[in-house]
Amino acid sequence: MDRWRATLGPGPAGIALEAAELEVLLPFHLRLNDRGRIAHVGPSLAKLLGGEPLGDPIEHHLILARPRGPESLGAPDAAAETSPPETGSWGRLRRSKLVGRPLVFRLRRPLDQPVTLLGQLIQPAGQHDLLALNPLFETLDHLEAAGLHLHDYPIHDSTRMLLTAHLLVAGYRTALEEISLARSGYQIGEGD
Repeated sequence: MDRWRATLGPGPAGIALEAAELEVLLPFHLRLNDRGRIAHVGPSLAKLLGGEPLGDPIEHHLILARPRGPESLGAPDAAAETSPPETGSWGRLRRSKLVGRPLVFRLRRPLDQPVTLLGQLIQPAGQHDLLALNPLFETLDHLEAAGLHLHDYPIHDSTRMLLTAHLLVAGYRTALEEISLARSGYQIGEGD
């Protein structure tokens, strides 16, 4: 893959990216062939998956949690987490109906904390499907427990800011608790 081109939005407008640029812009992406098998994994997603499972069906690694119901177009339901994945079901989905819709996946690989990935399907003409994904973590500890770091997110991703803000708030709370404890032990008397 030397160039990758996707049309984002209506009309012929689009963006063309070199493979290396795609890795930086969307480090949690997956490219899938027409049968729903993994053709490429972005570098940060490969860390989360425990490697680059090329040729595996997507269902072996991710569970499509949303959308569900009749509009889910054959997406797995809640029982999918306990039952073996149905190989090739992604390839049978009417994927064009999923393009541009918010998608929610869960990682099958067991980690200390369940991992949810938000994403969107992009179908560039004549090329593999591209899933642009973004894992959600509540804290930096959860992120690191999954084998990731802030630098695994692209610089434009707000997740970096949110996790950093969470750290700052936790730091402020700790500092305020320490000040409060210090004040409770310090009494100002007459003549001080």
